[in-house]
Amino acid sequence: MKDILISTEVTETDDDARAYHHGDLRNALLAAALEILESDGLDAMSLRAVARRAGVSQAAPYHHFKDKRAIMAAAATVGHIKLAETARQFRDQSGGKGYASLIRMGGGYVAFAKDNPNLFRLMFGPELTDYTEDAKYQDSTKLGIDMITDLLAELMDVDADVGKDAIESSGLTSWCFVHGLAMLIVDNKIVCPDTSEPAFLEFIFKMFAIAYTSGPAAA
Repeated sequence: MKDILISTEVTETDDDARAYHHGDLRNALLAAALEILESDGLDAMSLRAVARRAGVSQAAPYHHFKDKRAIMAAAATVGHIKLAETARQFRDQSGGKGYASLIRMGGGYVAFAKDNPNLFRLMFGPELTDYTEDAKYQDSTKLGIDMITDLLAELMDVDADVGKDAIESSGLTSWCFVHGLAMLIVDNKIVCPDTSEPAFLEFIFKMFAIAYTSGPAAA
C-alpha cells in the first residue's frame, strides 16, 4: 500500500503534540504497527493505517518515521530483540549448560516464530534486506546468530581465535537448521499435535545437537 507523501512541514494536533513532547508518540505508533502486522499482515501496514490505529493525525507518524520502511525496520528491531530474549529464557531453563541449552534455545526460536508469524516473516523477509538507514535495526539482526555462536563456542570448547572458522560455520549451520524448521512450522508445512509437539521438537533438536558432539566439536 503506497502512502501519500506529506509536506515536511507537518502539523500536529494538540493531542499529537502532547504525546510527542512526552516521548510517547513513537512507542504508541510502533505498538499500533505491530498490532496491524499481526492482525492484518504487512500489506495492511501503512503510516496512515498506523496513525488511525494509534488515534493520532495522519501527519503524526512523520515525526518519527519518514516512510513505511522506517517503521517496518523499527518493528523488526523489536522482533529481533524479543526473539533473542525468548531464546535466552528457554536456554536458561536448562541451567545454561551443555547441549540441553542448545536444544532449549532452538525451542525458544520456534516458539517465538509460532507466536509472532507475521513479525517473524518481516524480520527475515526481503522487505528490509538492503535497509541500512537504521543502525539499531542493523545491530538487532545480529543478536540471534551471535547468541548461537557464543553458545557453540562454549560447547565446542575451542579457542575463540584458533577455532573461529569452525565456530562461525557451526553457528551458521545451526541457525539455518532452526530457522528452516521454524519457517516450516509457521507455514504449516510441518503439522504436529500440540500434545506431542514439545517431544517432537526436543527429538529433532537433540538429533541435531548430537551431530555436533562427534562432528565439529571433534574437528
